[in-house]
Amino acid sequence: MSNKTIDAKGEITGLREKKLFNEAIQYQKEGKYKESENCYRILLKEDINDPILFSNLSVILTQTSRIEEAINLLDKSISIHPNNHLAYSNLATIYMQKGQTDKAKDLIKKSIEIKSDNADAYITLGAILKRKGLCKDAEIATRKALELKPEMALGHFNLGIICTDNSKLDEAQSCFKKVLKIIPNHAETYSLMGKNFYKLKNLNEAEVYMRQAIQLSPNNADNYFTISNILIDLGRKNDAEISLRKAIEINPNHSESYCNLGNILKDLGKYDQAAIKLKKSITLNSNCAEAYSNLGAVLIELNELKEAEELLIKSINLKPDFTQAYLNLGNIYTTQNKLDEAEESFRKVLEIDNNNAYANYKLSQLYCLRNNFKDALNEIEKAINKDPTNFIYLGESTRIKYLLE
Repeated sequence: MSNKTIDAKGEITGLREKKLFNEAIQYQKEGKYKESENCYRILLKEDINDPILFSNLSVILTQTSRIEEAINLLDKSISIHPNNHLAYSNLATIYMQKGQTDKAKDLIKKSIEIKSDNADAYITLGAILKRKGLCKDAEIATRKALELKPEMALGHFNLGIICTDNSKLDEAQSCFKKVLKIIPNHAETYSLMGKNFYKLKNLNEAEVYMRQAIQLSPNNADNYFTISNILIDLGRKNDAEISLRKAIEINPNHSESYCNLGNILKDLGKYDQAAIKLKKSITLNSNCAEAYSNLGAVLIELNELKEAEELLIKSINLKPDFTQAYLNLGNIYTTQNKLDEAEESFRKVLEIDNNNAYANYKLSQLYCLRNNFKDALNEIEKAINKDPTNFIYLGESTRIKYLLE
């Protein structure tokens, strides 16, 4: 055993030990966990009980899926250094990941009690509280972390997610911009900003940020899926199709991409291809209401009405407030001349979403089939009030007025 000097706190002061400790830290930063662990264990064998040594080694054990070993090491650290705030903090993170949020919360509060100015501990507390569904308390903890450490990228990132979850999208975007000032090439932040711009209906900005996310993280299927939705809303279905096929190439089990691709192929009139993609989506995720509804719409075009009806009812059972499924079901009943059932479906849409102009338009068509042009005009005028620039609705209004003369 080499000569070494360890003070009362167990800190490393010997030159050899310092060199070995610094090598361990450098290996750890480089992701060379085996080499780093070897250095730490040499120090442990020499009875060096520095709190940071225990903390760093526990991180390696956690990252290499040796959770119980990490817990035992941290418990030992606490028995030697009862005021080791890092040990409590690391234990809290481990128990949070194990889903034991109550225990994790108690541990991180103990860490904060020992060292109340540790921003990282407040970040962990915020994450634990968010997992427990205590979003307001999570926000308070995260803001406290930023108060202590204003340039903390993780703090701004987590606060941005909390604000997004609370529909405070403008504030979320402000948080994410601060992240990018600190970490300019953070792909996930670009992705989240792109998604928020999409929610804000700022489609051009949404595309810009999603393309940057894709450039920084080209193998992320979810980013290609998200940009496909943006491109669809921009009216660029061919570009959306390319993005969805790329998402599937990256992740052949990405059910949402098969669903959206099937829907695009349906809109392009490629019904047989659309059916194949939608059936694949259902195979991958049998609880996707959208896939059943879209496949039902495809089968309507292929005149397979019985199976289409079954699929749409399945879609509604999975998602009782899914207006598109009711619209598609109403279209089936209209085709079958089951006008009462069709009306019930379209009125269900309005019950769920009173701003749905298309449902009023479909009701107007039903009344025309019944030669009830007065009520037909009333429904089409409701549709126009909701969507004043829709040329189809305006044309239908002119036609009905002519029939009333």
